[in-house]
Amino acid sequence: MPKRKPSDLIQLKVRMTEALRAQLEKDAERHGSSINSEIVRRLEHSFDRSHLLGEVLELTFGKPLAGFLIGVGLSMMTAAGITGKYHPANRDDWALEVEPYEAAQEAAQLLLSLWEPTQRRAEQQAPGHRAERQAAAEAVEILMWVLEREIAEPKGREPTKTVLELLGREIATAMIEEFPKAKKRRAAADELVEKTERKLETSSRRKAS
Repeated sequence: MPKRKPSDLIQLKVRMTEALRAQLEKDAERHGSSINSEIVRRLEHSFDRSHLLGEVLELTFGKPLAGFLIGVGLSMMTAAGITGKYHPANRDDWALEVEPYEAAQEAAQLLLSLWEPTQRRAEQQAPGHRAERQAAAEAVEILMWVLEREIAEPKGREPTKTVLELLGREIATAMIEEFPKAKKRRAAADELVEKTERKLETSSRRKAS
């Protein structure tokens, strides 16, 4: 018997309950496909567990928020790792140290600010600690870069592909375009706080002398 190629189509006879067949038929109609295509789609997805999280979140929150939540998680973990006091492999330990926690918090806040309605966007944002803010900026910048790369050259890179599919190209592009502006606003806020702190320090010294 000749060896089959991975691309060869094989016919299989599958037994199932009527209830399962009816459910497959319903989902096939929803996706505009045949029952056979629906079965194949589900089998293929079962081998790619990275889709499971996206599908569950999409069913619960809808596509944009589901993609955003995954993006926030990735940025928080990356920001915590950039501090050098947390390794992404230890997923349960990121909140046990102050620096990784604050970096993760800053990353989530920064990413959320990119999605903020334009009319509500503040000119300045309250700054946090410089090191944690820098880690957050780097983490979100990495996410924006991989999203932009996937938009320009779609190659199905996971989990970026799932984030992009759930967020939608329009929202992802808007966030990518907004990121440099958000960085400038945060830099201006940091500079303002530093100037204020220097003035207060100078004033305290004069009073002390």
